[in-house]
Amino acid sequence: LASSVISNIWEAPANNPSRAKQITIGGPPMIDVAETVAGQLLSSDGDGKVWQVVTDGKRKSFSDLSGVRWLTTCGSLILFISFDANTVTLTRADGDGTHLMKLFSGDLAYPGCSPDGKFVYYVNRRRPQKLWKVSTEGGSPVEIGTGMGEGVTGNVQPSPDGKMLSYSFDQYRPMAWKIAVIPVSGGPAMRIFEVPGGANRVRWSPAGAALQSKRRVVAAAMA
Repeated sequence: LASSVISNIWEAPANNPSRAKQITIGGPPMIDVAETVAGQLLSSDGDGKVWQVVTDGKRKSFSDLSGVRWLTTCGSLILFISFDANTVTLTRADGDGTHLMKLFSGDLAYPGCSPDGKFVYYVNRRRPQKLWKVSTEGGSPVEIGTGMGEGVTGNVQPSPDGKMLSYSFDQYRPMAWKIAVIPVSGGPAMRIFEVPGGANRVRWSPAGAALQSKRRVVAAAMA
């Protein structure tokens, strides 16, 4: 059996997703999408190559980055993880894809950037899973705490005010998918939301009053 994947990038007003419009047509399937502070729209494909979206939805190769996963922006920087010789590496680059700096290598996943671009939060997937942060200027990682449930399943996402972290996790006996909100410094969960059918790519709303995922808005208010 042969199969193929087709995916494109759409954009919509934050307050009215029903007005979404498609801005790319054809080309390699896109996995992650990130916008730089200069307004450039970047995306990575299934092979880990990074593209820049230009006029009329066309794409052109962006630098020579390869093996990229979890592409995101972090202030004026670009942040991603890559796989090399059985090692997962967290790397930052300037906004044009140059001046790469390796921040940490290990069994890590699900990076998220602080609103001020000074720290990256991530999960060490070895059990028991731990949440960590590392400076975007390099240095030793700092442990925040232990992930909840049977395992973290999504990115560690700081709130817009930088005071909270959210992440999705699963739980057995009984089986459930949940999202935790904890203080950015670690400690007991402030809120836990159960999400029917799971959640993927959890994000904070621009005002920080709600959590959003590919499936649904999971919290109407954080107060």
